[in-house]
Amino acid sequence: MDYSQLLIIYVIAWGVFSIMTLGFYAFDKRQAQKNNFRIRESSLLLLTALFGSIGALIGLYGLRHKTKHILFVVTTWTAFIIHSGVLVFLIFLATP
Repeated sequence: MDYSQLLIIYVIAWGVFSIMTLGFYAFDKRQAQKNNFRIRESSLLLLTALFGSIGALIGLYGLRHKTKHILFVVTTWTAFIIHSGVLVFLIFLATP
């Protein structure tokens, strides 16, 4: 497998996990408004760390969910910076 294939896989994984993470944030937000069963915070943070940083950022600021929890803000931005750094590194490796 060359770096261009790895780059494509990385971008797809980041996109899929971000969509999934956003869905979990939206579901948790609705459940919070209804005072129903909630998704564990550790699960949301794990999804964020596992390629879901873009979805988590949209969930934080677009849905205004978990914005007062400093752990979510720091984890989401840290994950996004790391994911972006890996993306730039892979682009650098994949470019001849």
